[in-house]
Amino acid sequence: MTAQVEATQALAAAVAEQREKDMQFKALAANIPGVVFRSLIDDDWTEIYISDGIEQLTGYPAGDFVDNRIRSCASVIHPDDRAACERITQDARRQPTLLLSRISRAAQGRLGAWASSARSRL
Repeated sequence: MTAQVEATQALAAAVAEQREKDMQFKALAANIPGVVFRSLIDDDWTEIYISDGIEQLTGYPAGDFVDNRIRSCASVIHPDDRAACERITQDARRQPTLLLSRISRAAQGRLGAWASSARSRL
């Protein structure tokens, strides 16, 4: 077997393993009440994954948030809470973090609460 064939087979196995892990994560996230998400620590907190629970919390479907397709999570943070949220989110680079903020909801612009615990390997 050539090195190229071995590398191709190893890559295919790694991709299959990652798909399995992703399916397990999504199955777990679907059974956790509330919102489960994974985001980048960038200016808009770009969502890589967000569970369907976000719709109950914000009134917007999860698909709106993934890759900031229509809106970002940062866009629903109440303007008065934005600066504090940015500081707390930056702290997530170094340690587990708890964030509590008001959010703007789709229906009548009502406010709700958003709480999250985050940790980043960056």
